[in-house]
Amino acid sequence: MRNNKAKLIIAIPTAVIFFLLLVVLIFIPENRFWTKSESACMQNNKGEGYCEYVGQISYLYSNFNGLVLVGFESPVDVEHAAKVGINIRNGSAGSLLPIGTPVNEVMLEQLLMAHEKGRKVKLHMHDSQSGYPMIDYVWVY
Repeated sequence: MRNNKAKLIIAIPTAVIFFLLLVVLIFIPENRFWTKSESACMQNNKGEGYCEYVGQISYLYSNFNGLVLVGFESPVDVEHAAKVGINIRNGSAGSLLPIGTPVNEVMLEQLLMAHEKGRKVKLHMHDSQSGYPMIDYVWVY
């Protein structure tokens, strides 16, 4: 009888800890354990080609000409992009138009915040610039 009480005293705290860990993993969707990145190129219902990236931003880069590159964890396939009419040389990052237009300033602020906080983004790219797919839509999750 005494041995069963000892097992029960050990089993209850272990079950509570396991339950709390399970709750944390399930109810924290922004957790990096759940982050999966993917990219694809396809056509919309109007037949227009575009590429999509969903995942976290691996880096942000800008040069003296104002070109901003947004690094992808999962690159856009150059051949798939060409099949939907987007000619790129490098799919490891997306580009923003040079800084200066209000829309690009807003997109850059969104991307900076997403990168800083480790948030997931969805990016659509319908054209190319400097050999990279050009980002023209941004969602932050």
